[in-house]
Amino acid sequence: MSKNPFVNCKSRKRRKIRVPTIKPKEKLFCPRTMVRYDKTPGDYPTKWVCKMCLKCVLSEAAVTNHLTTCSGQSNRAIPPKQTKKNEETHYICQYCDKKFSRRVTLKKHLEQHEKSSSSLDSELSDNEVEDAPLIPEHANDDSHKPEEDQ
Repeated sequence: MSKNPFVNCKSRKRRKIRVPTIKPKEKLFCPRTMVRYDKTPGDYPTKWVCKMCLKCVLSEAAVTNHLTTCSGQSNRAIPPKQTKKNEETHYICQYCDKKFSRRVTLKKHLEQHEKSSSSLDSELSDNEVEDAPLIPEHANDDSHKPEEDQ
């Protein structure tokens, strides 16, 4: 008689292999504005570099001291950008001085001006052709004039 693989049996249960739990490493001291380099070649085991001014610092005390001086200077050096959301930028049409809040609408409006100016140009050119004399240019030459009897 063959054994049924679907029947629960204690001897057939898999046992989980217990892996020793790894404790998380202690978080090393490194402020957000600094980069920490461990085991650097040279005399010092740990080195910090400021992201804002790229100053190199060699001890935790120097890091805390630098944070107080550097963060104050960086805020003064780069003033916050002041933008007024209520104030709208206006795009003004160069032909009729209409104001638009969006550049896209101004472009569409300018296309209308260009269409109207091109239609005026075509009308002018049509009028010039209509006003032009129907006499050919070579008719004005003396060589083709009939000779008068003397």
